[in-house]
Amino acid sequence: MKNSYLAGVFLAFISGIIWGFSGVCGEYLFTNKHFDPFWLTSVRLLASGLILFTIVFTKSKFKVFAIFSDRSALFDLGLYAVFGLALCQLTYYFTISYSNAAIATTLQYTAPAMIMIFVCIKERNFPTFREFIALVFATSGIFFFATHGNFQNLVISKEALIIGLLSALCVVIYSIAPIKISQKYGTNAVLALGLIMSGGVFWIFYAIFGGEILPSIDFSAFLVICAIVFLGTICGFSLYMIAVNFIGPKRASLVASIEPLMAALFGHFWLGSKFVFFDYLGFTLIILCAVLLSKK
Repeated sequence: MKNSYLAGVFLAFISGIIWGFSGVCGEYLFTNKHFDPFWLTSVRLLASGLILFTIVFTKSKFKVFAIFSDRSALFDLGLYAVFGLALCQLTYYFTISYSNAAIATTLQYTAPAMIMIFVCIKERNFPTFREFIALVFATSGIFFFATHGNFQNLVISKEALIIGLLSALCVVIYSIAPIKISQKYGTNAVLALGLIMSGGVFWIFYAIFGGEILPSIDFSAFLVICAIVFLGTICGFSLYMIAVNFIGPKRASLVASIEPLMAALFGHFWLGSKFVFFDYLGFTLIILCAVLLSKK
């Protein structure tokens, strides 16, 4: 049990690092290559889903389709695919396009508070003292990082704020919706089908409304897209879903809140972002949150 718990914390931590890097990759494509967030979301989801599905099908054959005979599970899969995976990625990328990766991840990580409230209401209990302190560390770290200690210092557009909070709500959905079906049909099978469903729907809508199907892609953009697909989507979501199965959505989302820190660090070393004292204070609090939750 203890090993499973530590493994869950570790996997959630790694998923946060991967997502932080993936977010900066998206920022690079939007600012330097002028990509459409809708196109990138569609390609990311569909390509990742097809690759992961091939891997799952090779191992389990037609068992991967078993979920389609279960109406209740199919509803959860659709909820997870559209309102979890698809809208989470789309709103996240649009937030980046209106601001940057660090702000987008900061807004998205208001999700742990939403998840904790939801789970506590559902289970009719209060968070443990350690969970409460970890939540305080996480939210305080995000506050200092985003505002430098003063809400008036949060320079962000209304579009970025609203869409960023919607992204956080979608995090709640993809953290909770697939738990039962993942345990029954397998994490990777559910993720693969969810990615294909969400990516396919978005791609059809994008094509119908006149989106550019194949924009100009140079070698550097191709490498960044591959990193987003393989690392940010396949690896990131797989590890996070496994972590949720081990330690639950509350702890997994809190540990993965390392993502804003990693987005800021990758942005600093790659895109030249600058930091001040309050940034480092926020980073420290977020790391303390992860450390606190690593002890059961």
